[in-house]
Amino acid sequence: MSLRETCKLIGRAILPQFVQRKLRTALHKGRRARFAKRRTVVWYGEHELSLELVDEKGAQWYGCDHDLDPEIVLLSERRLKAGARVFDLGAHQGVVALVLGKVVGETGQVVAVEANPFDYEAAVNNRALNGCPQLVLRHAAIAEAAGTLEFSVSGRVSSGRDVLETVRVEAITIDQLAAEHGLPDVLFIDVDGSEGAALRGAREVLRHRPDCYIEVHPPYLKDLGEDAQSVLTVLRENGYRLLASQVMKASQRVFVPWEEAAIDMADFFHVVALAD
Repeated sequence: MSLRETCKLIGRAILPQFVQRKLRTALHKGRRARFAKRRTVVWYGEHELSLELVDEKGAQWYGCDHDLDPEIVLLSERRLKAGARVFDLGAHQGVVALVLGKVVGETGQVVAVEANPFDYEAAVNNRALNGCPQLVLRHAAIAEAAGTLEFSVSGRVSSGRDVLETVRVEAITIDQLAAEHGLPDVLFIDVDGSEGAALRGAREVLRHRPDCYIEVHPPYLKDLGEDAQSVLTVLRENGYRLLASQVMKASQRVFVPWEEAAIDMADFFHVVALAD
């Protein structure tokens, strides 16, 4: 065992949990502060984007050219068109929201919601770099009910056992967003364990049958006392046809008709739910 690993074990054994959280949070923020921010221009399919890379994760995910993600291609064959309204929930630093904004054009609208203050600020800056008037940004967490909740700076709704500190943020529902902005044609949901709660807060919207893309996170769902079936149940109750892929790398992802035996329900997977 290395000296570093030994020190970690000793720290876990003798330091109170709240002290461990403060130390880990300080290290997390320190890594971001040391990152050399830079601007770049990338292509997502045929769409050119100017981006500010503000941390290691963002640079890894967004700092090079990409083909359009398969879920965007698939949904573009249906309701993801010029003039459509899209809710991008769990928008991170706004990059996918900008791509969706390019797809729907200035006659459409993308309402992007992000709870992490750091990532929300990055999304605001990226929107400013690209002049995308059809993109509406909201600093909040998607939830089953409106109010407030604790959100970990790691990027997920607090489970009460967080390794990093939390911040209190506004909680809003998908139905609430629809009441404010109009019914969506498409839902993009990537909320790291809150996807079941998000769909339960969309009872009225789902009655109007938007097409949906959902990244399902069973380990994070488990942290919040749920499982992947809580997501699938809502979709099935609303009569959706499901396509799925368990390939995380977008360039290799292919969506095929749902077969539960083909999916490891304990690991991450992707669902496209079509309102036929």
